Amino acid sequence: MIIQTNVAKKNDKKEQDMNKLDKIFKMMKSMMVKLETLDEIKERILCVEKDVKQMKDSIEFVHAEINHMKNEVEKTKRSDEENKREIRELDDTNRRLQESVVDLKARSMRDNLLFFNVKEDEKENTTEKIYDILEQNLEIFDARNKVKIARSTVSEGNVLANESIDRARQR
Repeated sequence: MIIQTNVAKKNDKKEQDMNKLDKIFKMMKSMMVKLETLDEIKERILCVEKDVKQMKDSIEFVHAEINHMKNEVEKTKRSDEENKREIRELDDTNRRLQESVVDLKARSMRDNLLFFNVKEDEKENTTEKIYDILEQNLEIFDARNKVKIARSTVSEGNVLANESIDRARQR
């Protein structure tokens, strides 16, 4: 009976050891499942970190592009202001030149005589026609000697002579 008790104790001890081993095995199995889950989480975290880094790089690139565009806009604004200033100067210069041209035209035309509604023939000498008008209609006697006509032309149906009536009357 003592042997049976010893054997029973040994069997109980073995059974307890087996139960302990089963518990350890189950615990190890549970830990392995958890470690596999941790490995999956780690892989996901690495993917997220990679995505975040790519997003960060993209944001930095966009930020650099925005700064570049801001600089370009500033350059364009400065250039635009310079162009506006130059246009104002050119407009002023153009205005002054136009005024000078008008003045020069007026000065060059002051010696011109215009005769309107004068009927003429194609073969008619316009200079002789002007002398006839001066002597007959305007009563400038001896106009051929007093008035010197540099040239005479027909312009839009009007006769143009390069001389002034006031000067002819004064002579």
